Amino acid sequence: MSGNERNDTTIDFNKAKIVSTYRDLNKSISDNNDIISRLTRRLQTTLDCSDIIHMFASEVQTLVSFDQMKHEASNQSPITIGDKSGVHSCQYNLTMDETELGAITFSRKKRFLEEELSIIERLASTLVFPLRNAKLYQAALQSALRD
Repeated sequence: MSGNERNDTTIDFNKAKIVSTYRDLNKSISDNNDIISRLTRRLQTTLDCSDIIHMFASEVQTLVSFDQMKHEASNQSPITIGDKSGVHSCQYNLTMDETELGAITFSRKKRFLEEELSIIERLASTLVFPLRNAKLYQAALQSALRD
């Protein structure tokens, strides 16, 4: 650059914050033996909804602490992991191909950071297919018993 030229670049701090968060998220996930791949494989080892939810909660707990996680779905008893819910919570409704798979709610005493919410959201994406498969399997079993 010559002496008369100026480099007038501006920084978009909102974009910088998002990029920083995703870098940290990706680092957390790759530092934990590629938790997405491991979790995906683990969740596909059973067709029992309760087992799937418990496995999911144990993997999330390795990256994001929570006091309680609850999965609520129609035609199924709620599955609660943890003793007591906290003041702060986040909830995710799980759907696939217009099929309701229920909602998962995490709660704890202190607020969730944006990075923690990003991690939960990314991990929740691994839950949809195994949960749908388990629900389809249970429906097929019920149909076979009625016929």
